[in-house]
Amino acid sequence: MAVATTPSRPAQTTGRPSPTGRPGVPVSARGGVVRVACDRQMIEVVSVTPAAGYQVEAYEPGPAREIRVEFVSADNRSVVTVRCANGRPVPRVKEQAREAARPAAAGERNPGRSLTAGARHRR
Repeated sequence: MAVATTPSRPAQTTGRPSPTGRPGVPVSARGGVVRVACDRQMIEVVSVTPAAGYQVEAYEPGPAREIRVEFVSADNRSVVTVRCANGRPVPRVKEQAREAARPAAAGERNPGRSLTAGARHRR
């Protein structure tokens, strides 16, 4: 898994006003942009904008101590988690390549792509 903070082009937006009335702080991933707002140690999602070809698979809007948004496409998963420290967002973005969607041939353990050590296998 690699960490990425590359901005992407928005496809659609879902959202609501932030608890402070501000537009929120953007956190960018390959799969889209999450705008968040902190209120002391609590965080809340202001908006979620998937990139073209991505959809939101999991969404925990808060307010909470940590929010989590997962964007997925045919070949990638972007997981955005954000906490607040001293009233400021502390983001973590993980990018994970998804395996090719084809059944394994007899005797084949991992079709399509090889995994690096420590990577989890998902189906």
